[in-house]
Amino acid sequence: MVEALVGRDVEEGQLDALSGDEAAPLAGRIWDLHHQYRSYAAAYLALAEALESPLHTCDAKLDSGGHNVVVHVHGQHDLPHGPSAVDVLRSQ
Repeated sequence: MVEALVGRDVEEGQLDALSGDEAAPLAGRIWDLHHQYRSYAAAYLALAEALESPLHTCDAKLDSGGHNVVVHVHGQHDLPHGPSAVDVLRSQ
């Protein structure tokens, strides 16, 4: 699932940074972003920031600033009807 959020393979060591007591800063960042974004979007953005990874989305609102994430917005016509979105992004 993390790969779907950030648009690339994630190494196990990167996920270790988000476990245990270390997840508290992520929760704090989600709280900071929740004033501008819905909670699920704030979580995606906070995770992408923590992993220093781009975020691929169809929601152009996520590219409106207030965070340190490179957001790649894909149009509705870019959505796959066969393979998963992760497979499509990996092939690019």
